[in-house]
Amino acid sequence: MPSIERVDVAELEPAIVEVARRCAPVNRDVLNNPKVHMFFGDGRELLQTTRTRYDIIFSEPSNPYRAGVASLFTREFYRSAANRLADGGIFLQWVQAYEVDSQTIRMIYATLASVFAAVETYETQRGDLILVASQQPIVYDVAALRQRVTAEPFRAALASVWRTTRLEGFLARFVADASIAQAIAALEGDRLNTDDMTVIEYSFARNVGRGGLFSDDELWNLARARKADRPAMVNGTVDWDTVLEERTSEYVANEEVPPPTPDTVSQDLLRRMLALAQYLDDKLQGALDAWRSQSAEPTTHAEFAMLAEALAENADEAALAYIEHLRVIESAEADAVLARLRLRQGRLDEAAAALEATFHRYRSAPWALATLMRNAIALAEQLVDTDAAYAERMYRSLSTPFVVNGQDDRRLFAAARITSHASDPGLCVEAFTQFEPYVPWDAGFLTLRRNCYQKAGHPNAVRAQADVDLYNSEIAKPLAADVGS
Repeated sequence: MPSIERVDVAELEPAIVEVARRCAPVNRDVLNNPKVHMFFGDGRELLQTTRTRYDIIFSEPSNPYRAGVASLFTREFYRSAANRLADGGIFLQWVQAYEVDSQTIRMIYATLASVFAAVETYETQRGDLILVASQQPIVYDVAALRQRVTAEPFRAALASVWRTTRLEGFLARFVADASIAQAIAALEGDRLNTDDMTVIEYSFARNVGRGGLFSDDELWNLARARKADRPAMVNGTVDWDTVLEERTSEYVANEEVPPPTPDTVSQDLLRRMLALAQYLDDKLQGALDAWRSQSAEPTTHAEFAMLAEALAENADEAALAYIEHLRVIESAEADAVLARLRLRQGRLDEAAAALEATFHRYRSAPWALATLMRNAIALAEQLVDTDAAYAERMYRSLSTPFVVNGQDDRRLFAAARITSHASDPGLCVEAFTQFEPYVPWDAGFLTLRRNCYQKAGHPNAVRAQADVDLYNSEIAKPLAADVGS
């Protein structure tokens, strides 16, 4: 972003920097950006000792139940952050909404609100909250924001991560205005997380591995009930039905269950949301039927993907129009659906070519929808099941890793299974030796591995047979097995 002059990053764990280095293809090689300055050490100490003032401070530590992390959720830490903010600056706090109870969430709100006058809530994805804190209420300039979401790099970021190109799509992740935090803080009083009493470290630790204690849906429902689910807006209007539709679409695109639907939506919008729910459950025909029960055309990325896949599954050429809409954002997704269409139409050469294009793009496309990536891998296996002549082509397409090893297990397993259809036994040896010596302990995989090595006359055949025998010997027996009457 041209407007950003400098970014200071405090990182306690050097291994995370190595992860960032390996993820250069998806983070725009941030470590080599001259604006970015890395400090190895404690971020809290940096804020307490630096004289620099920042427009934005973003705290995304590890889970608070880990030793010491709760000190990044204390009133004293928030005071240090507030003191280092420039006028009009914003502090952002990541909070997990999983394996946590409601009282702990209330304490985090109260602690942050004890330092900052305004605390708004966003949800970036299921289970991940972002609390946006400032000393002045945040007012959203609609016209300015509409212009901003069309400018780079905002447009590309929104399209890649949240699958939207509209302001309504950005606002779809807004959960609650500052009144929610203020109301909770008033009720909590002096029950805060402080340096000399880091209560949340123990409350988080108590809840590790436990579910059903708090749901982010509680926040959505509370905000809606208090009419606090919309930010303060000036200089324009927002279509809130479109926000709701975008919200549902964004959640479905990320394979997440959308927040509860308000009772006031129109029947047509309900039918569109039902169609997306069917798509989320992999019920393509149900999604198509629900969509056809209303009259609107698709407007969100998930709706285009849903219709493209549903029509393609029915071998309907009408899928092409929706496929081209997907191509505007991500060609890999478009080719994945095109492969489905051509496979269902029996046009196998075209299906194979589309899958090859898809997998080639996946080697550099980090943001393709996971659902479509998995579907494409499954389609490659279906193509080979239909005609074994495509086995080597599909194996070769899948033998190269996708960017940052996305879908790696699924890709490797599919490639290995596909080689069982190939005439060249060397392909299966090449595929299965990638798993050695610590192979997946799965009956189907172990059997394919043994068959491969035996067919190829490979030295690993002896060990592969022994692994199959060992697996079978360890299968749990019924209580009465071999005991007799």
